[in-house]
Amino acid sequence: MVYKIKKHSTMPVHVVDDHNDALRYIYREIGSKHLPLYGNVLLHFDSHPDLSIPKDMPADYVYEKEQLFDSLSIENWILPAAYAGHFDKIIWVKPPWARQFNEGEIVFSIGKHKTSGAIRLTNSSDFYLSDGLYCLENDLINIRTIKLFVFTMCSSVFDDGEEKFELLRNKFIEYTRDNPYYILDFDCDFFSTNNPFLTMYDKANLYTNLHKIYSYNSPTNKEDVNSLLQCSRSREVLLQELESVFMHLDDGKSLDEYPTETLTAVNTEDLSFIVNELLKHYDTIDWLIVHNAGCTIDNIELPNHHTDIADIAKSMDIVFNFLPIIHEPAAITIALSTGDDYCPLESARFINESLLAKLECLYNKLNVQKCTEGS
Repeated sequence: MVYKIKKHSTMPVHVVDDHNDALRYIYREIGSKHLPLYGNVLLHFDSHPDLSIPKDMPADYVYEKEQLFDSLSIENWILPAAYAGHFDKIIWVKPPWARQFNEGEIVFSIGKHKTSGAIRLTNSSDFYLSDGLYCLENDLINIRTIKLFVFTMCSSVFDDGEEKFELLRNKFIEYTRDNPYYILDFDCDFFSTNNPFLTMYDKANLYTNLHKIYSYNSPTNKEDVNSLLQCSRSREVLLQELESVFMHLDDGKSLDEYPTETLTAVNTEDLSFIVNELLKHYDTIDWLIVHNAGCTIDNIELPNHHTDIADIAKSMDIVFNFLPIIHEPAAITIALSTGDDYCPLESARFINESLLAKLECLYNKLNVQKCTEGS
């Protein structure tokens, strides 16, 4: 069905705390016909790619939006919308301390796995292998092609180099040639980033110790499909087993009550040490958060860079030197990321206020909507 896309009289800015809640308001832009249903571009400024996938979510949830929203979290909200067709091109603009993907373009397929019914993809980056999400295209149905372009911005703030936008601008023009509509998306942690897991249960040295049981080794031969599949499957088994253990502990049961002889991928000696260290130092433990912390561990650490106010301001200036050389977005989304502690509290207010002020200068009148979950 073809319909005319409307234009807002003032630029809508949807401000959320958890980044996955931005998708609710992107869907509203689609529903109100301010965005096409298919083939939009996401211009995503963030220290984290947010490009994982809910591992166990049925792919068909993308057609039932409330089930979809309930299944998403901050690290995996973009690609389900891409599987649904709403985005097919994603530009991740990252600060220099974020290294989850190499710079450049990656083209891959995403679809519904024939066996599990979940969303899987053909991208063999360590980001996906370490989550057990990689598969062959032959194992997928309802396939879509996704283009991802990764670009580093604001390096000149920290190394006195020259900031160049030509490559990014050319890619943006290419991506918006057939469909000019895009969402301009910011996470405030683009400008200053905290890794909240570094200090979690630090009396037990948790984050360091978790590396012993969640460690990930990249395949030595990335050209060998069998090695990729084996790596992805082994990682999937490891994470499933660890999730089972920590759900057992979260139910108030002890590790001694768990049938550890069934664990084929977990080092049970290291697991026991971690559990005992936590119990020794803490009376109350959120075991599911412990598992979530472990799931962030692969061969690249989560970004952690507390930027001072002066360098935040310089970075902001660079971003807003780029935005005027591309056309206006259909709408803007901003994630504060303070509730999850990914944006340092000492700089969060300055970043948010500065960002809104600069957006208003660039796009004139804004319609800022500070949104709460489910509103």
